[in-house]
Amino acid sequence: MSERIGEWEVHPAAEMFPLMSGKTFDELVNDIKIHGQLEPVVVLDGKLIDGRNRARACMCLGLECQSREWDGRNSVVDFIISENKIRRHLSAQALAVASAKLLPHLEPAAKERIKAGGKSGGKVTKQARTQKDPALKNDISTRSSAIAAKKTGASRTQVLRAARLLKHRPDLAEMVGRDELSLNEALSRLKSDAGIESVHVPSPGRACRSPRRSPNVISGNALAAMEEAVGALQECCNVGLDEPRLVIDRLTKIRTSVSRIINNLKESG
Repeated sequence: MSERIGEWEVHPAAEMFPLMSGKTFDELVNDIKIHGQLEPVVVLDGKLIDGRNRARACMCLGLECQSREWDGRNSVVDFIISENKIRRHLSAQALAVASAKLLPHLEPAAKERIKAGGKSGGKVTKQARTQKDPALKNDISTRSSAIAAKKTGASRTQVLRAARLLKHRPDLAEMVGRDELSLNEALSRLKSDAGIESVHVPSPGRACRSPRRSPNVISGNALAAMEEAVGALQECCNVGLDEPRLVIDRLTKIRTSVSRIINNLKESG
């Protein structure tokens, strides 16, 4: 069932971005209380596509929320992404979760690319064009994640990881989207739930030796740290030098991630 705010039903694509909460939302409410609602929310056919937080703030203040109809330029999904990227500075993992929520809305475009042979010019057989083909489903997922990553600026690998989490543990995905839990920790919990954590089994005659750490696990940790560093660097590029505090925060994240990479590589060596 779709979310409702006041008189409007929220467009499904608009729900991909997390709502403001805590201090951030309180500041928005206070700003509207002092200055009024300076920007109307945007609706399409009675559905709210932009301005959920403004609508909630107006409800808290008992004010009538001003709205306008969407002008119809580009696509609804592109409009929602553009408006949220302009106003909000999401972490790399929050952006990955938001992008994962976007995937169902991009499947039609992915299917069209597959039918057209994609940019690589590869052909898809008539049998493979049916949704019953598992290989095509995987291809659609891969294409959709690539499109989502390009539109939002997220890492495609992170989008796929977030999509897996969203499918099996949407509750953890929501926590990651609100930066209450790291994506790596959430995926670790998912593995624990599924009972697929790797267990070291010593070889015969070596029971007294210390178990060797799996190089695949270490490489995975290093790769995850690399992805975090790249995500933080992308955020720095998007923000620019107009917000030095935010840039410093992201650079600190990069430094922490690089330290983790170095430690993991030393351990694997």
